[in-house]
Amino acid sequence: MLFFGLTIVFIVFLVYYDVNSMPFGKIYNWILMGSVLFSLLYYSWLTFRDYLKLRFDKNTCLKVTDQGIYHNIDILIRCTISWGEIEGFELRKVAKVPVLVIRLIDPEVFIMSQANWKRHFLRKYVKKMGSPVIVAQTRVVYDLGKLHQFLQERIEEMRVAAEV
Repeated sequence: MLFFGLTIVFIVFLVYYDVNSMPFGKIYNWILMGSVLFSLLYYSWLTFRDYLKLRFDKNTCLKVTDQGIYHNIDILIRCTISWGEIEGFELRKVAKVPVLVIRLIDPEVFIMSQANWKRHFLRKYVKKMGSPVIVAQTRVVYDLGKLHQFLQERIEEMRVAAEV
């Protein structure tokens, strides 16, 4: 929604600001403003489209299976994360909201498997939280403490089964 807000601000700027009074040539200014407007509209559309898909899709869920965790509750991540990719789990609070961080063995490989426009945001998650895969309490109707404990037990079971 940030891109959508910036796009609206930029359109208002274009309507009320005299492009001819800008310090560069008239054609350069229109090219610059057009490219900025195009990129804002493009990313706003991508974000809004994914938001609608997330909001109205009846298959939105966080599912734990024998293959891994099917993560379909976020705009940025919609895939199955296999148990072999998962290093561990961590429960944190961000702005007083409980957040489950699913730490990956190699987050960069996971990020590169995502769409280009999502990679920048996922890398920010890695810098801030240590992983690109995050589950906020506001996204699930289940206690994250219990989910964390369940996932810890599950990954231990998977590791024991892999050793045998």
